[in-house]
Amino acid sequence: PRRFGGMAAEGTKRKIQRLDEAVVNRIAAGEIIQRPANAIKEMLENSLDAGSTSITIIAKSGGLKLLQIQDNGTGIERDDLPLLCERFATSKLTAYEDLNSLTTFGFRGEALASISHVAHLSVITRTASAPCAYKARYNDGKLIPFQPGQTADPRPCAGNKGTQITVEDLFYNVPTRRAALKNPNEEHAKLADVISKYAVHNSGVSFTLKKHGEPGVDVHTTAGTKTDVIRTIFGAAVANELLEVTCSDGPLKFKMSGLVTNANYNTKKATLLLFINHRLVHCTSLKKALDTLYSSHLPKHTFYFAYMALDLAPENVDVNVHPTKSEVHFLNEEAVVEKVVTAVSAALLSSATSRTYYTQSSLPTDWSEGAKASGPSVDKGDKGDKGRADAARSYAYDMVRTDSRAQTLDAFLKPATRVTAPAGEEDEATPSDIDQAVARSAPATKVYQAPAAASKAPAVEAEDDWDPIRQRPRKRPLESAPAPAAKRADEGAGPDDAHGHAHEHHGHHAHGHGHRPAADADDADDDIAIVEEKGTAAPAPPQKAPTGPVQRAYAFTEVFLTSVLEMRREVEEGVHAELRSMLQKHAFVGCVTPSLVLMQLQTKLYLVKVQSICKELFYQLALRRFGRLPRIELDPPPPLRELLVLSFDNPESGYLPQDGSKEELAEHCLTKLLPMAPMLKEYFSIDISEDGNLLAIPSLLEGYTPRLARLPMLLLRLATEVTWDEEKPCLQGVARQLGELYREMEGVPEGADVAGRKDGTADEKEGDLPDWKWTVEHLLFPAVRLMFWPPRAMAADGTLLQVADLHELYKVFERC
Repeated sequence: PRRFGGMAAEGTKRKIQRLDEAVVNRIAAGEIIQRPANAIKEMLENSLDAGSTSITIIAKSGGLKLLQIQDNGTGIERDDLPLLCERFATSKLTAYEDLNSLTTFGFRGEALASISHVAHLSVITRTASAPCAYKARYNDGKLIPFQPGQTADPRPCAGNKGTQITVEDLFYNVPTRRAALKNPNEEHAKLADVISKYAVHNSGVSFTLKKHGEPGVDVHTTAGTKTDVIRTIFGAAVANELLEVTCSDGPLKFKMSGLVTNANYNTKKATLLLFINHRLVHCTSLKKALDTLYSSHLPKHTFYFAYMALDLAPENVDVNVHPTKSEVHFLNEEAVVEKVVTAVSAALLSSATSRTYYTQSSLPTDWSEGAKASGPSVDKGDKGDKGRADAARSYAYDMVRTDSRAQTLDAFLKPATRVTAPAGEEDEATPSDIDQAVARSAPATKVYQAPAAASKAPAVEAEDDWDPIRQRPRKRPLESAPAPAAKRADEGAGPDDAHGHAHEHHGHHAHGHGHRPAADADDADDDIAIVEEKGTAAPAPPQKAPTGPVQRAYAFTEVFLTSVLEMRREVEEGVHAELRSMLQKHAFVGCVTPSLVLMQLQTKLYLVKVQSICKELFYQLALRRFGRLPRIELDPPPPLRELLVLSFDNPESGYLPQDGSKEELAEHCLTKLLPMAPMLKEYFSIDISEDGNLLAIPSLLEGYTPRLARLPMLLLRLATEVTWDEEKPCLQGVARQLGELYREMEGVPEGADVAGRKDGTADEKEGDLPDWKWTVEHLLFPAVRLMFWPPRAMAADGTLLQVADLHELYKVFERC
């Protein structure tokens, strides 16, 4: 008879026939094992039912060629192996009523039977009481021999406690299904997804997934907390934002525990790991409710991560509703979902008292000279004159003002006025006037008075360049400072001068944090930016690092110690090239606080942590001028013993009364420092006398004086944190501690905020800058531009934070 689509033609009678058992089994297998992920799920559940604590999965071609699982569970008795792959043969169910109290994953006895009908399956298993392992092969649910003519009975073999199941050539006899699963990478990803979810729920079990023949692993977890497993599999970004959620209800007979992300985390795809009575299932109503809840907490089109484990009374759950057991039905579903969502909402609201916003600390990618500003592209050739006009147009958001003569932040905080001295009195600054100014800027500094006979300073380059108090040239900005004149040893200089030590006599608290020269006032007119008539900034010459005398003054000293050469090479090799280019080409904007500075590069504004820069800069300067560091003399020299006793009053020392008396600890530290005094003096200009007085400390940057109140902590750290027995750790430790000392400068009151004083009031006269601001702008940051090699870690540790971008600001203004 004629047939249409496999059906008999109209009027043709057909008899009902019983299908062949092999056809029935293959159809059933196609419903249960739809892809390799279904097969691994069934075998994983069998391993967990067997009490396994370690499960290893090996896959080839996404599980289509090979899928092997090995566990350390209880194993299978030899007598049970003939029934292992028969349908509806199980050890977990004896009567239908047992479904109401089911606590295991499997219950139908169809998993391995279904796999054996669509693949070649072999098993190696051993129980704890068995003397050896046994292996068997299966096809269509029955035992088959390993070789033709051999018996099909299980064979004894070597093996560990547990079970190893190997599935080969999955769907070899179902060509249509095999053709549909043509992407091995996609199938492997689905395997990893299933294993990852079971690893989170069973955090006390170790899971491993790897590809056959490859050394690496795709999933590997160890026994730990659920949060640890989530961190391993899904990353720290998820684990750091997790909230613990629990709820229960007596009448509904359920309890729930879970981990959900807070409002600080969002992603493009929702991830819900739902286990009901330890089964990985889907629940559409719960997922929709969570989507609705998070939509009011997260940005549009972003989603959440959630793991939930619901324990329901077994009599309230119907697990036999889906061939793959991926869905279950349970009583009071709407009420249970409402309770769960209410608990999650309460957790989100309790964590919403604060939100985390991440600032950008990444650096721009193109620092090359002449990098083109980002602007609208113009198609050449088809626009005519209009296109050429657009191409020549300069947009406001592309204009960058980086002239070193441009006004800084302080010019906008208060009007900069200048009082002009009467004619003939400009150079008549008396010693008493200058002494008052110095005392006002550094009240703790002892200043030497000029001899009476020296009422008139000798003439140097210009009269304004001479300091009548110190009887020496005034301090200048680093850009214009000449090289310090140092006598050579062969010219009859003393031993200190032979190392290039420039003596700076400043009293007990050495002074030298860089006063602004009076001559700078004469150049105040140069601080005004050049502006065109139309209001756009004129092109500014690029800033260049200072050259000439400064470079020679701070050149690398010649050393022959291998350890110092290695440290210098480490600094050079560890430099972040883009960050260094940025610091060389920046434009100084102004000081926000003594520890924060604003600087500009192209169209971006950055906030810089000064102390982080100083700590690394002065460490590098100690290596750069190793063995030839100038000195800051301390007069009268303070006793080391007293400084060490004072150091224990600092909370940074970590001193506790049970550690012993401060005097005994100071004496112990002194016994470590005194034997090292010659080395400290020769290499680092830390001069300690034989009777235990501190005569001098190094001057790492001319005009810059560290906070001398931190000298006690310097000595304590030298005694306790430097490894004196090895050359390189010793020298590196001393240099690091000098960087720690120099990260804070003299002249900034303790607790100073925006303007440099505790009360927030300005500490400078109108039209002038306080000494610490002048030091940062004219000494510190020029040194950074010229000599600093920023390490790679500084690009990501928050030392530089981008706070504004001109392009983005224009977008905001346009929206407003």
